[in-house]
Amino acid sequence: MATTDIIPLPHDRDTERAVLSTLMAREGVLQAMAVLDPSIFYYQLERDMAEAIASVIADGKKATVGAVIAWLQAHARNVRAEEVLEIYQTPATAAVKQDIARLEDMARRREAWRIMQEGAKMVLSLTNDPYTAMTDTATRLQEIQATKDDGISSMAESLEELRTVVRENSEGKRKALRTGFPLFDDHFLLRPGTLTVIAAFTSVGKTSLALNIAKAVARENTAVAYYSLEMGKAELAARIIAEDMNTTSAIILNKKLDDSLMAAFEQAAESNSRLPLYIDERSTLAFDETIRSIRTMTKAKGVKLVVIDYLQIYAQTTENVEATLAAMARQAKNVAMETKCSVILLSQLNRSDDTPSIKMLRGSGQIEESADNIVLIDRPAAYPGYDTRLKTSDGKVKGGNFDGMAIDEVKDTACLILAKGRGVGTGRDFVTFQGDYTRFLPTHMTEQEKEEQKEELPF
Repeated sequence: MATTDIIPLPHDRDTERAVLSTLMAREGVLQAMAVLDPSIFYYQLERDMAEAIASVIADGKKATVGAVIAWLQAHARNVRAEEVLEIYQTPATAAVKQDIARLEDMARRREAWRIMQEGAKMVLSLTNDPYTAMTDTATRLQEIQATKDDGISSMAESLEELRTVVRENSEGKRKALRTGFPLFDDHFLLRPGTLTVIAAFTSVGKTSLALNIAKAVARENTAVAYYSLEMGKAELAARIIAEDMNTTSAIILNKKLDDSLMAAFEQAAESNSRLPLYIDERSTLAFDETIRSIRTMTKAKGVKLVVIDYLQIYAQTTENVEATLAAMARQAKNVAMETKCSVILLSQLNRSDDTPSIKMLRGSGQIEESADNIVLIDRPAAYPGYDTRLKTSDGKVKGGNFDGMAIDEVKDTACLILAKGRGVGTGRDFVTFQGDYTRFLPTHMTEQEKEEQKEELPF
């Protein structure tokens, strides 16, 4: 039996057809797709279709079913009209560029396998010098590698993408995800391709804030993926619906609910059951698995927001924690850019002072370098004795983020600090923290406070 019968050549017909369907008369497909190389398609039918679509687009026309069929007939290709229609009706892909890159990669692997087979035959042949054969094979493999997209774009291509962004902004198609929290929304933090780190001391509320944001985004009918090493799917679900029930997840999980709470539970469960919020418990064993799951989620579920809760737990099984954290932070940023989603990465702070700062990020300065945005949570009331430590003779706080605030207000208040905002500046915002329900809520601001916050923005 031939080796190729044991190891099938890499290909994916479903992806090939999804790409072709997307390129056929879909709005927003770049004219640059006319340079699509038909040879990356494995099957002859799809290869002929790709050539037809690319040629029609290159002529400045829309690749409609009729235009594609006309081209195929004019060039005597053995493709029936019903086959074109079948491919056209294939569900389109939401990530056409990534899928094309994947098809290109599989095509390179097929070509590499062919070259290696030819090289092996040359090595085994007694009429050829084996070392020359291996050198020739290595050279040809390097040529394949050189054809890989190097990620370099011309200024014209960069401006074309910018024009698309500006046009969509003018049409009200906001790219940044809405959270309900002014610090995030007014600074456009959750933009496609960005990494936002939310950091705080232990037990301050990183998970609570992340879940509040995830739920708000999901309620806008935007798909969210949540990865937690501390909680299973049932516990996460309890945290999410507890807010609607005005109770705690601990009561939902551990106590017998009375009739009124049971009715509230059923109502909350029903209203939240259709939220596009996905949890992959299998991918939390290793960070590489999480990254792979994110790629799958963005393609299969259309995920636009990813929450990873939290970074340091992944690194606990390694000896070199700092190097591991650095690598994972970079991976998180890379997958955000690759998938065009927004990633929130939760991280702990080393507590060397009562007031959090960016220098306290636990384990690695690389987290700061990789992150587009860093949001710190300051909530003094999370620790016993805060009122004694902070209270002055006039009953107010002196110093820190709560300077001048009455000590009684601190109990139910947290400060969100934008310590780093790439391209959007820095700032802070006070939010309400409801300790009984472990949730954060935006605090109503006066018009004067809104104007003061606007002055901090760089635009």
